[in-house]
Amino acid sequence: MTFSVGGFDWLKKEGYTVYVHFEDISGLDENTKAKIAGVDAGNIETITLDGGRAKLTIRMFPGIDLYSDASASVNSTGLLGDKFLAIKPGSAEPKLQDGDEIKNVDEMVSLDAMARKLTEISQSVTGFMDNLNDILGSDESKESLKQTIRNLRSITSNLNKAIASNDEKLNKVLDSVTKLADSMQKVIEENSESLKSTVANIEEFSGSIKEITEKIEKGEGTLGKLVHDDKLFTTVSNAAEGLERTVSSVERFRTFITFQGEYLTKPEDGKGYFYLTLQPRENTYYILGAVGDPTGSVSTRTTTTTTIPPGTTIVEETQKVDSRAIEITAMYGKRFLDTIARVGLIENTFGVGVDQFFYNDKVKLSLDAWDFSGEHEGADNPHVKVGADYYYYKRLFLSLGYDNIFNENRAGLFVGTGIRFEDEDFKYLLGTIGP
Repeated sequence: MTFSVGGFDWLKKEGYTVYVHFEDISGLDENTKAKIAGVDAGNIETITLDGGRAKLTIRMFPGIDLYSDASASVNSTGLLGDKFLAIKPGSAEPKLQDGDEIKNVDEMVSLDAMARKLTEISQSVTGFMDNLNDILGSDESKESLKQTIRNLRSITSNLNKAIASNDEKLNKVLDSVTKLADSMQKVIEENSESLKSTVANIEEFSGSIKEITEKIEKGEGTLGKLVHDDKLFTTVSNAAEGLERTVSSVERFRTFITFQGEYLTKPEDGKGYFYLTLQPRENTYYILGAVGDPTGSVSTRTTTTTTIPPGTTIVEETQKVDSRAIEITAMYGKRFLDTIARVGLIENTFGVGVDQFFYNDKVKLSLDAWDFSGEHEGADNPHVKVGADYYYYKRLFLSLGYDNIFNENRAGLFVGTGIRFEDEDFKYLLGTIGP
């Protein structure tokens, strides 16, 4: 009553409100004080039912901060057990704002619930005693208990007899241990000179180690020079680093061999390729190859003839075609992400190329251009070829594309297949020539 009457704040609505839910708030009324550490910190404005639980609206005084881990409980004070709402403000950020809810609640245990719990415990104890009485109350149970006690007495008696009968054996064991200790002492006494000599040898060896260490510190001997001579140390270090670079170069050097065949719809003939690809670094390539070209190259021979009347000149031009020529390809390639740019010699003439990879290098699109001076048969324009390679099974691939795009009399589709594998045997033979 004191908390309720003394808690009226008639026209004051300062501070902020928070909410809390309880299963049972017996003894709490509206306007009851909310306390923190026994100090008034707010009051209960309203009490309503919310889903079968009591919902308390609490107005906290200005300047009282509550945090996300705040808790509330119903406590008693005074001789008559007056109830009030106890709040622990907590410390975990963020702070509670107007309209937030206190989530942590310590529910009050009612006297009726405590009485029911004590009744249940009393019934359990009574049942246990009844069961114990049933077990021990019968004549059969009493006789079993007596027999158990007699068995314990018999076991104790037998144990005493066993100890007494083995007392002599125990004494013999102790005598043997004593004799062993005496024998060890005798061995030590008889071999004291040998032991002294061994200790002396150990000391002499330690002295030698100390002498060697001192010489190394003074720079004497090979190890001493290696430690103190910066030039010698640098030479050895450089040699080790060079060996390491050589081994690393061998390990990272990769060699690939490619055999490939194509059928050209123009000139309706086949074309063969052999490539040796050297990869000293992950993004650097050297490509060497030989190509069997069915069209070959053209060598031109011009004949000049002078006729009568004087001053008239007739020029005759003859062409010689080298059919099925073996041509050389030698290129340098650099990879940027999924793209390789190439430059060098393509089929005996200067050329450039670019490769674009997709799907973890399973698909390759290629564009090559060479023979800018028209040295090949029927070539009025540079030789430009576009194609695609698809690796359908490990090292096997299919090729498809369009060849000699800008030379109308030679332009046509091509289709082919090939195999590309890495030859580990070349690694150690060629690895040291890498950069």
